[in-house]
Amino acid sequence: MSDIESAVRRFVEAFNASDWRGLAGLLAEDVAYDPAGGERLIGRQAVHEHLALQAREGRRTLEDLAVFRTEDAPRAALECTLRLDAAPDGARTRRAAALFFDIDDGWISRITAYERPAG
Repeated sequence: MSDIESAVRRFVEAFNASDWRGLAGLLAEDVAYDPAGGERLIGRQAVHEHLALQAREGRRTLEDLAVFRTEDAPRAALECTLRLDAAPDGARTRRAAALFFDIDDGWISRITAYERPAG
């Protein structure tokens, strides 16, 4: 497994464990995060706060993982299913998702996320 694929898998492990501090520790200080349907966030702390706030809506996990990486650039893509177990009403939803990563010097420096209803 490459260092790039390893960084993506560590991101998924932290995400699935709702370990937002651990996840933030994988990010470059000036990381750019483009969440699905949201405005760009800049900085490790902004991403940490965004993900922690989302967690209040319910537990999110990334499943059915397929990681793709380029041979000539420090980039990777993750195709997956985003599962949301909503806290207030117990509803469960599943969405097809894709995340794109740039990795610089071992740090995740950019994440772009896309989601659509699975089905």
